[in-house]
Amino acid sequence: KPAAWDAPTGLEGAIPYKPISDADYYMKYDDSHERVTSHVPFKLKVFQSSYAWDDAYADAIIILEYRIINNGQKKIDSAFVGFFFEADVGPYLVANYHQRNFTGYYRDSRTAYVHNPSDRGSTPVGCALLTTSRPLDSLVYSFRWWPGTSHPATDADRYQRLASGRVDS
Repeated sequence: KPAAWDAPTGLEGAIPYKPISDADYYMKYDDSHERVTSHVPFKLKVFQSSYAWDDAYADAIIILEYRIINNGQKKIDSAFVGFFFEADVGPYLVANYHQRNFTGYYRDSRTAYVHNPSDRGSTPVGCALLTTSRPLDSLVYSFRWWPGTSHPATDADRYQRLASGRVDS
């Protein structure tokens, strides 16, 4: 654990002294740099932890945890958090394996997934929200997918699609 990791954040003790999984990783980043053109920093700090196990019961599970701290002057009363997930599932030595992928969304567990049922050895991949500081059923969920290269090109377009509340089937 880096020196002074917790002190300025209010997250004293956030990084455990004993490992949680077989592979624990921690990182900290923020948006306070003004190197990006037209970027207005909110002064947010993000603490990200990831946990992975080598045991058979959980060897395909990776948990990502995010803690977001507002160190700025502006109150943030709402936010959209999203993942743009470019997943191609299948054996990379098989030509055009990605063309046999399909994607879906399980509403009950709020899990987005990609699967390739055609190529042996393909392992589905999924992404689910497990917990938040608010009740999960009070949040707006969007699940969107785009075939090939038709994905949204600009931040404004990505934001509109993320905030839409639309769930593609």
